[in-house]
Amino acid sequence: MKILVPFDGSPAALKAAAQALDLAADGGEVTLLTAIPDLLLPELDEELRGEMSTHLVTEARRQMDPVAREAEARGIAVRARTAFGHPPDVILDATRSEAYDLVVMGCRGRHGIAKVLLGSVSYQVSRLAPCSVLIVR
Repeated sequence: MKILVPFDGSPAALKAAAQALDLAADGGEVTLLTAIPDLLLPELDEELRGEMSTHLVTEARRQMDPVAREAEARGIAVRARTAFGHPPDVILDATRSEAYDLVVMGCRGRHGIAKVLLGSVSYQVSRLAPCSVLIVR
């Protein structure tokens, strides 16, 4: 089973990653994907944009490393990826281009105006993904 785990380092993402590793324990493979919003990057000069991009990717990798080490210790094939863009778009693009069987993702549980203004990444992915989506609370 090929599993995609959108990963932002939050407690919800850590729970989702743990669930994905359990599901992949019998020969599955897990890809951790951090989608880095690039809203401010186009406004920066080229040198600063490059430095900021490098810093954001390094930080994302640092957050994914413990999960990747856990997977490797359990004999589970794991990849860690980063991509810049609007998180739902990055996640959906990955599901379409790499034929995942399952997306396992956390839910932050935004309520009220935050949900209306920001939307729910898990809702958008679950509605539009070409594969099954497991949302871990």
